[in-house]
Amino acid sequence: MNLENLRKEIQRAINRNSAENVSDTPDFVLADYLMDCLEAYNKAVTARDSLSLYPPSIEGSSLSVIQ
Repeated sequence: MNLENLRKEIQRAINRNSAENVSDTPDFVLADYLMDCLEAYNKAVTARDSLSLYPPSIEGSSLSVIQ
């Protein structure tokens, strides 16, 4: 997966739906924020999976971590 393409697609979706209007925040700032959220989530899942208390994510699951 190309993360830069994903960021651009998120930015376009925000702009296309005028989702930036409520906060008056540029679409690229919101897209960057959402990409940072995804990165933080992926780090948390990786850290969780390294603990023996939790089984690793099931490969192919709809909840698998995006790399």
